[in-house]
Amino acid sequence: MAGSFKWEVSTLQVEVSALETQFTHFTGPVHIASGSAALAYAIILGRRRGPKGEILAKVPSYRPHNVSMVIIGIVFLWFGWFGFNGGSALNMSMRSIYAANNTNLAAASGLLSWVLLDYIYIGKWSAVGAASGALAGLVGNTSIPRSERPNSNH
Repeated sequence: MAGSFKWEVSTLQVEVSALETQFTHFTGPVHIASGSAALAYAIILGRRRGPKGEILAKVPSYRPHNVSMVIIGIVFLWFGWFGFNGGSALNMSMRSIYAANNTNLAAASGLLSWVLLDYIYIGKWSAVGAASGALAGLVGNTSIPRSERPNSNH
């Protein structure tokens, strides 16, 4: 499989020769801006500190303390992703409908997969795991939201 990237003003074109199709990645400028801002913020904040102000040698694993806020956050993200993926076509066409449909299918599939894997491996499911799965599905779908119809055979 071979691939190439081509930057344009508002999109990143990704051509994968094995698939014989061309995908449009709408998030190129968004990732550049957010990555630069995150790097600047991380440099300003410095290393992570413990409860007593000491610099920690390794990153601690914190558990979420407010599951309600995690769920509300993923609901807002899921809703906003429709505007981003579906709205990137800049019109109301089949392209934007496919993007919105694929966005919902990806998030729902990620959510169900994560919950199922949690149940298989841990013996219980969690709302935070469901939110993580939905987010993973949304992120995985973002690079090609509009280019493929569900169940399409090119």
